[in-house]
Amino acid sequence: MKFMTTNNIIMPSLKSLIGFSILILTIVSCEKIFEKDELALIRDAIEEELIKDMNNPDSYSFVDIQLQDTVHIKDIYLHEIQLIDKEIDLTKSELNKAEIVESEELLKGIIYLRDVFRVYATGNELTLINEVISNYNKGEAWLPKLNELERYIRNSEVQSYRYRNELPIFDRIRNKAVELDLSEHYQSWINALVEESNIIQNYIESNDDKMSEIAFYRIIFSHREQNIFGGIQLIRKMHEVRFNNNEIELMWTSDNFDPNDEAFNNLSDIPYGEGMRLLKTELSLD
Repeated sequence: MKFMTTNNIIMPSLKSLIGFSILILTIVSCEKIFEKDELALIRDAIEEELIKDMNNPDSYSFVDIQLQDTVHIKDIYLHEIQLIDKEIDLTKSELNKAEIVESEELLKGIIYLRDVFRVYATGNELTLINEVISNYNKGEAWLPKLNELERYIRNSEVQSYRYRNELPIFDRIRNKAVELDLSEHYQSWINALVEESNIIQNYIESNDDKMSEIAFYRIIFSHREQNIFGGIQLIRKMHEVRFNNNEIELMWTSDNFDPNDEAFNNLSDIPYGEGMRLLKTELSLD
């Protein structure tokens, strides 16, 4: 850069200042220009599809197009992790509910047996049933004690006759115990989900460059058209679009939004549509 001096002060020339200013403005505005160029291409693609199915194409008038969201590859993976976390929470909740219900019913059956045995029971029978309850409450092995009690009763002609109506309860209690063992199955499923989530998270961290790539855009497109009754209505929809091999692909379109400020402000709450599902398939996440 050339400089000129005035009163012994070094100053850049006017031409250099202008050139430098233009460079700065170009850098600052480059991203905005790029965004506007993309929106213009997307607008053309959306309008081309709209005209095909419009009741009266001559009534069409463009209103507005806005970039609502830029979805990166990383967002697809993070979205999958969110879904996995929700499934984990749901599984844990359902498991806890089932365990509480099954456990309560199981304990009721055992206590009922104890109350029945108090009528004709010998010391051994009461001792065994109390050991069953004690082991159950402590989380220790209780089924062997219950089976021992059943064998003791069946081997006694007198006691088996007295408790013949209660003998099926032993089978019901064992069946409940088997149902409770399903908690191990649920826990295995939860562990598998956690492992899957960790794998995806590790993949994100080890593929940082790929994560920054743009997957698709979410565009709010508004236009007016004549409806079948002859009235002009405002149509505002969300479109998920991507540039695929230099071609614009319309991946998904939402239902129409009511043209009011409240609905417009709630657009960010719209769940991802077909674009997210398609990208998950292409990335082998489904």
